[in-house]
Amino acid sequence: MIRRRVLVALVALGAGLGHGAATAQPLVIGTHAQEDTVQGRLVRNIHREAFRRIGVEVRVDVFPLQRLTMLSRSGEIDGDVARVHGYGAAHPDLVRVEEPMYALQFGLFAVKEGLQVRQLQELAGQPWRVVYLRGVALCRDGLEATLKPAQIQALNDEDQGLDMLLADRADLYCASDAVLEDRLSRPRYRDAPKFRLQVPLGPPLPLYAYLHRRHAELAPRLAAALRQMKAEGLIDRYRQESLLHQTAR
Repeated sequence: MIRRRVLVALVALGAGLGHGAATAQPLVIGTHAQEDTVQGRLVRNIHREAFRRIGVEVRVDVFPLQRLTMLSRSGEIDGDVARVHGYGAAHPDLVRVEEPMYALQFGLFAVKEGLQVRQLQELAGQPWRVVYLRGVALCRDGLEATLKPAQIQALNDEDQGLDMLLADRADLYCASDAVLEDRLSRPRYRDAPKFRLQVPLGPPLPLYAYLHRRHAELAPRLAAALRQMKAEGLIDRYRQESLLHQTAR
């Protein structure tokens, strides 16, 4: 009788495990980039393929940057698609995937002619008005250390920064080259004056995926998948396809 009960229990456990595996939910990785943007398509293609190669289903959801930070840090979602290398130091509950996907050049962009500034420190004491996307710490920290609060404005929308420069309601827009590349490929900006990188904020910054620490065992597997994808030229191909798709819209 005891042996029969044990056998029944094992059968029930196996059925339960099988049911759980069949209904397993995909990992949720967050981004602030909408899917109809160059970066949005690029990071989705990269992550979907990388996770496919390690046999894990993934879903990429959109959140505002500050909320994305909170959700990934708390473990309410499973990770973040792309952050700079130093992001992990401030968020010990996240594990960095030690293979960068690609690099971004951050800086202050302008359309107005005659701005005689090439370094961030040269902004001190000048009347320039600077805007940046809320949640971009690299821009926020550099600007707050250099300018008066009244000269800085945090925005909730990337298009707003471009529009403010074109309307002469701001002098400089702190962003990445990817943001400019994406937005300026859209029909509404194709006839706009040329945006130029006025003040680079350091060298290009590699971007890394981050996972919540409960998925730490996946990080080296994802890194290996990303290295293989780079060697195949796949990430470069995804980037070109994303740009062509945006230009054709």
